[in-house]
Amino acid sequence: SSELVSPFPQELKVVGAYQNGQTVYLTFSRELGTLTGLDLTIACACMTLTVLSITNAEQVEIRTVAGLLDGQRAIIMDKNILLLQDTVQEEE
Repeated sequence: SSELVSPFPQELKVVGAYQNGQTVYLTFSRELGTLTGLDLTIACACMTLTVLSITNAEQVEIRTVAGLLDGQRAIIMDKNILLLQDTVQEEE
């Protein structure tokens, strides 16, 4: 749909990824560091849900080569902390 918008910056790249135990560690290019607040949360939630659906991991730790993500060194997410609510109502 033309109404869908990617939550990721256009030039974003994965620069590192590995799994250790039940955690997947992802490192992204500097572009991820340009996101803050809700935009960053949505992007990280999308990455987390994608990674957890294709691995046997329990959580995802997200970092950027730029250093901080909205003031944090890393963002750690798992299925238990993600609450997605669909507020779209179907037309009758």
